[in-house]
Order: sequence, then C-alpha cells, then structure tokens
Amino acid sequence: MFYVLVHFPRIDYTDINRIRCCFDPTFRVIDPNITLMFPVPESIREDYLLQHLTPILNKLKPFPIHLKGFVKSWDHWLFLTLEQGNSEIEQLYHAIYTGILTEFKRPDIPFIPHLGLGLFVKKGTKYNLLAPKAVEFDQNRYDIAFNEARKLNLDYHCLFDQPHLLRLNSNLLKIVGRKDFSLLREG
Repeated sequence: MFYVLVHFPRIDYTDINRIRCCFDPTFRVIDPNITLMFPVPESIREDYLLQHLTPILNKLKPFPIHLKGFVKSWDHWLFLTLEQGNSEIEQLYHAIYTGILTEFKRPDIPFIPHLGLGLFVKKGTKYNLLAPKAVEFDQNRYDIAFNEARKLNLDYHCLFDQPHLLRLNSNLLKIVGRKDFSLLREG
C-alpha cells in the first residue's frame, strides 16, 4: 500500500478527461488532481503521517489557483500547469517533505505544480510510477494530445481548499482509503 496527498480541483473535468481517457494511464484510478505528495509506502504508518501532515495543513488558508498552460515534463508527461497558486503549492510541497518524509523527497526530480493530462512513452516501454526515469518519448502521440489540449483552451479558476490523503493498493491501481482535510477560512 502507498499514500499520496492530492487536491481535486472543483472544476468541470469534461474536457480534461477527453484527453486523459486516451493518454493517462491513471485515468481509471483517480480523478484529475494536483499531486502534493507522491506515493510513500505504508511502512511510514498512517498515524505518523497524519501527525506530520495535520499541523502543516492546519497552517494553510484556502487560496485561488488558475490552471492554464502546458509543459512537457522530463519523463514525458503533458502537464496542465498553474498560472496562479504555484508558489503556495511549491511551499506546501517543500513543507510536506520535511521530518518523517525527508527521505522520500526526490531532489533529482523537479517539482512542477500541475494536473497530469497524459504520459507519452513509446509502446512497450516500461514506465514505473513509483520510480520514474527517462524512457523513450512518443513524439507523435504527444503532438496529438498537445494539439487537442490547446484546441480545448483549458482554463480553470478554483480554490485550493481541500487536500485529500489517499491510500492506494500496492500496484497503485485502486484507491482503498481516503482522509479529507478542510482548510480553515478566516472569519
């Protein structure tokens, strides 16, 4: 089992899923999301993980995010990126990977706040979500997805207000548990 921390933007997923259903290997596993903490093994223990995450998340207030623009990641994902909320999510990411999670931070992988639209590796290539590494890029499929995404003019405004700690099975193909965090609003 593994744990991930994500935010599900409260937006209409129709156009995003038009792309994801064809190109994202996680399409049937999880809704479009912004990943804040990548998979960590259950050996970390959920109670310790909650003791670590709760004070970090309790310091946050909801903030606006704007999803617009694209970037290709080093490992050949097409990302829908953030025009607003980037620095807040980056700060949260760095706060999460302290204490008991320090050893799980991957300094060799640049963190880009994003919503994944698809993975573009050559057919037959073995890609491991738990240990991503550069593999052979499928330029043709990427171009098709990128052009479709650009035509759809993906542009969303919403509030970052509820991270979710998900427990996934050992092959990351099913969500088997969920803990929701609600960020406190001032007032």
